[in-house]
Amino acid sequence: MNLPFLLYSWDSIRQTVDVTDDELTDKYQNTALYATLACGPKYVLEPNRALATPSTTDIESRWPGLPPDQVEAVERDFATESSVLEGFQLENDYKRVKELVAQDAERF
Repeated sequence: MNLPFLLYSWDSIRQTVDVTDDELTDKYQNTALYATLACGPKYVLEPNRALATPSTTDIESRWPGLPPDQVEAVERDFATESSVLEGFQLENDYKRVKELVAQDAERF
């Protein structure tokens, strides 16, 4: 699931009128994406890679015995999250947060 991406209003984070660089940095550092990347980037797919949704076969193999109606519900959930994530257009935000994590790791 795409939880680190979907928890925040990225449009409000991007509002930079009368926002200092330090305030913007704080906004990015207070996201689940920052916290997740700080644990290690191997735990997060880049936004464009996170758009992929599993096939019915993949879902059935992950949760054997799941009734067909629930498999369809999981497929819908993945499709909805993927659509929302795509609408956020997070490529630049992801890069910025990843850079901040790397900078902070160097300082500490």
